Amino acid sequence: MGSAIIAALGVHAAAAAAYGTAGRVIQRHNLAAWDTAWAETAPRWTTSP
Repeated sequence: MGSAIIAALGVHAAAAAAYGTAGRVIQRHNLAAWDTAWAETAPRWTTSP
């Protein structure tokens, strides 16, 4: 019984770690895309005509 509980907790912990890691990777990718898009847009917004 104890082994089953430990195994279940281990599976949940591994899933939570994978979810968190995937979330961070996706967030970094999105922030890099925003940075690239802003680098293209900023000159049009920050310079006066």
